Amino acid sequence: MKITILLFAIVLLFVSTSEGRRCMFRCNRMEKPVCGSDGKTYHNGCMLRFEACKSGSNVYKKSEGHCS
Repeated sequence: MKITILLFAIVLLFVSTSEGRRCMFRCNRMEKPVCGSDGKTYHNGCMLRFEACKSGSNVYKKSEGHCS
């Protein structure tokens, strides 16, 4: 019997901003690009939410995949 184990790297992201906001996310490293409403491509949806929290912006996922 063959057993396959899949390991996903989980990255704990934590930052305290100068405005006193605390942003803590557990994001996996799976590449699933999303296009943000700011026109930037993010590694995945979790990374988009982390960056939005960190910067205090209201950026949201505009679409799946890379921005054109």
